[in-house]
Amino acid sequence: MAPGRGTVLTHDDERALVEHLQKLVSYGYGLTKTQVLHLATDMSDELGRRSAKDKGRLFTKTWFRLFLKRWPKLRLKSPSKLDMNRAKGTTKEALSSYFQELERTMEEYNLKDKPDRIYNVDETNLNAEHKPPKVTTGADTRINSITSHRVGTTSLLACGNAAGRFLPPYYVFKGKQRIPELLSGALPGSKMFMTSSGWSNSTVFRDYLENHFIPALPPRAENEFVMLMYDGHTSHICKPVIEFAREHKIVLFVLPAHTSHVTRPLDVGCFTSLKVSYHAECARYMQENPGEVITPYDIARLSSPAYLRALREKNLKSAFRKAGIFPLEPGALHIDEVSSTSMLVTPEASPPKDSHHEVGPIEDGQQQDSPKEADHFMSSRTPTPSRQPREKKRNVNYSYRPSGVCITENRIFMKIIRTEEERKEKTSTKKKTPSEEKTSTK
Repeated sequence: MAPGRGTVLTHDDERALVEHLQKLVSYGYGLTKTQVLHLATDMSDELGRRSAKDKGRLFTKTWFRLFLKRWPKLRLKSPSKLDMNRAKGTTKEALSSYFQELERTMEEYNLKDKPDRIYNVDETNLNAEHKPPKVTTGADTRINSITSHRVGTTSLLACGNAAGRFLPPYYVFKGKQRIPELLSGALPGSKMFMTSSGWSNSTVFRDYLENHFIPALPPRAENEFVMLMYDGHTSHICKPVIEFAREHKIVLFVLPAHTSHVTRPLDVGCFTSLKVSYHAECARYMQENPGEVITPYDIARLSSPAYLRALREKNLKSAFRKAGIFPLEPGALHIDEVSSTSMLVTPEASPPKDSHHEVGPIEDGQQQDSPKEADHFMSSRTPTPSRQPREKKRNVNYSYRPSGVCITENRIFMKIIRTEEERKEKTSTKKKTPSEEKTSTK
């Protein structure tokens, strides 16, 4: 894209600036409009692109508007939040290792061409306090939208397979005594469990497998396995659950830690739609019932239409495809792109110094490969991770946490059993009284 008349920065200056902006966005540290204006101003002053009387004068919003016009691939966009654990966990090495293990597991259990036997189960929370949608109002009017108050967490375990078939919802309500009325208006086949927190635990997950997941599976031959993929929360990884799964030919595959935004199908392709639809149903209920509030007795009924829309066949197939699971295609994740956020937060994975983004044609006679003063300027402005690691707190409760592996296989299962035994041993040692310790040493 050729520069327009009167541009302060040269085409090559702007090309280096655009590459720098795209690089920072890929690392998760994009610049705002104001920051771009300050950076362009510093660049023009340091490279001597303006007269002495104009030095230090901040570039205008008009320059920014014309800059975007000259480089139409650039946009002002609102980024999605990505917490630090996910940024650090989504490395090229972790994702590559995961796909190698996934391919080996699929081949071993003859699942590579069996989308109807590849499932993902995931947990999300539903609250009575919904997020209000946009409403039509006057330009200068201050508006409020009435919502219900928060009444505790209700968890939803959703599940679907790569062939586009979903299982009915499984709800976890907060409470001690089972109240069947909480499932009023729920989809046929829905089930529930009660816990003190409203979140699932190992008992809930065992009940989910035994009384919800396995009964919902279609008939299988004796030698046919089903793979269930899910996150590695400790409540889902315990000896009784794994033994039960092995007994019923369920292959449990734990997805890599802190990568749910790219590896978990339901997170990738269904849960955003589920939440949007659920909040819309809640808003409609509040409008149709002025003065009423949403209670736990309404959650199953209001979430059912949202569940049907979010986990329909088209969405499920697309979700597994985007996650690179079926068809098995690591390239669907664009591993180099999604792992770039780990570059500046992980010292071992420093960003490549000479990487370039294609942002537009180069002027005749220009050589993009040769170092230029604009490139040198931007190189000096590229942040790098600290090489002095912070002192880590000693983790006295360290235990093996499987990630990106099949936990029903013997080698992993034995590691988990040893970890549980070590944890029990440490717990029993801590509970010993001083007198018991003296007795045991005699």
